[in-house]
Amino acid sequence: MSSGKLQTLIGYFKRYGLRKTALRVVTDSFRQTSIVRVSRFIVLYPDCVDCSAFTPELSYQRALLPATQLRPYQAQIPDQLPEQLLDAAEKSGDYCQAIFDGDELVSFGWYATRTARLFDRTFSFGPQFVYMYHGFTRPDYRGQHLHALGLAEAMTAFQQQDKSAIVSTVNITNYRARISCERLGFRNSGFIIQIGPGRSGLLFVTPKVRTYGVRFSR
Repeated sequence: MSSGKLQTLIGYFKRYGLRKTALRVVTDSFRQTSIVRVSRFIVLYPDCVDCSAFTPELSYQRALLPATQLRPYQAQIPDQLPEQLLDAAEKSGDYCQAIFDGDELVSFGWYATRTARLFDRTFSFGPQFVYMYHGFTRPDYRGQHLHALGLAEAMTAFQQQDKSAIVSTVNITNYRARISCERLGFRNSGFIIQIGPGRSGLLFVTPKVRTYGVRFSR
């Protein structure tokens, strides 16, 4: 194990304790070998948004943009905005809730309104929902709850498009993301589990998830 990974685990242990750290080691090992991958399916309704989870008065510029308008910012964070992601987002008609500090893109989250990808598979969901994926905040801007701010403002924008809720998935050991989402008002609505590698693996979707119109295809 590299010293960087060891330091990450030590920090994880100090913050979350032995049980959650051990679970992360096991699940990360399974995920890297494509044995088992488990994600929570979470849902946020407008009346569940907790406004104390973010600071709307922050001076950053915010906007919900079509994928094509993110191209000029790719050079700023190419590892988070790879060509493949932008191509797929443009093809699907996805949106990005972006937060800017001047000309710098500092935080964002992507939103699909028709289909999305998980575990190397395409899936659809009910037309009244929008699926949030790939949220990111620059390290030097973290701690300001920009992810929660972006989600809340995206909810308001998508309500104007007659969407009733935001749905998403989060790895069961991504505790930082889970805490952020739960603080804002997301609720757990089941699990999506894959056993085995890629599209040839076995996929299990718990019954409650299917009530949101979730259907996978190969």
